Amino acid sequence: MTDEKVSAIVEMARRSADRRFRFDAVLTLGAIRSEGMKAHRATAQKALDSLAGEKDPILAPLVKWARIATLTKAERADLLRTSD
Repeated sequence: MTDEKVSAIVEMARRSADRRFRFDAVLTLGAIRSEGMKAHRATAQKALDSLAGEKDPILAPLVKWARIATLTKAERADLLRTSD
């Protein structure tokens, strides 16, 4: 994943008007924070920390989870699985 892609995900998590896109971006940041390259992990953690005060009742628990979660191998596979 490129630095530009990570930056775009951060911006979507922070500024998208559509909750669905913010949700997806926060989930992706959680995966990057857990599994990404070292620089990307730091960027994702910083972005998630900046979202810690999220007021949206759907996004707030996801941000909390994404800031601390460590994905297992099975969880990573589930996140990457596409529907048939």
